[in-house]
Amino acid sequence: MKGDKATGGFGLTMDGLMPAAIPADFMQYIPKTVNLTFGFKDLPTKEILAQLGSLASQGIAAEDPAKRDQAKMAAMSSMMTMPSIMAKAGTVFTVNNTRVANALYDFNVNGEFKMQDGALYGGVGGLKAVFGGMDALVTALQTAGQKPGADPSFVQQATQAAQGLTMMQMFGQQGVDMNGKPARIYDLSVDATGAAKLNGTDLSAMMGGGAPGGAVPAPQTPAK
Repeated sequence: MKGDKATGGFGLTMDGLMPAAIPADFMQYIPKTVNLTFGFKDLPTKEILAQLGSLASQGIAAEDPAKRDQAKMAAMSSMMTMPSIMAKAGTVFTVNNTRVANALYDFNVNGEFKMQDGALYGGVGGLKAVFGGMDALVTALQTAGQKPGADPSFVQQATQAAQGLTMMQMFGQQGVDMNGKPARIYDLSVDATGAAKLNGTDLSAMMGGGAPGGAVPAPQTPAK
């Protein structure tokens, strides 16, 4: 913490995960590495804590039920001002190298969101997700039922997972991950008006508004 503002973060890292009692059919899909890292910069902690402390003391001191209700309304109103307080302080929230991976796939996310007064969602920013090995993962799931003696419950779950990933796959841009392996890229951004774009394309159109009959767009490829 520096002055009236704080900069920091928190995270969780697990490597070499080997869950007990997992059927063999599931093992190749279980993440072996998990890394979660979230951060914040220029968070006006002094002002936020002072405001929350004042509201808490008002609520505790209010013996009359009507006054307690008023305190609750004041608290709700105060919470509505938090985005503006953080915007004036220039607060930025980040996601860094948040990763779920094993030998088959590598899903990595990075991004930031800066608080901004007047923005529909309180700020502007974006996330970039790189799903390395996604195509290979989908293929593995689709062919899971072809293995002799495969667990029926596993086959059912694998089929459902493959269907969901296939839909997600179609919205991704073809590229490579940090290891140079084929990947699907999802570059999501949101501006002050609340307009969201995925890989440069308006998200509302991709979800059906801009395609005849709500058709799913074809897989995207990088512009040359």
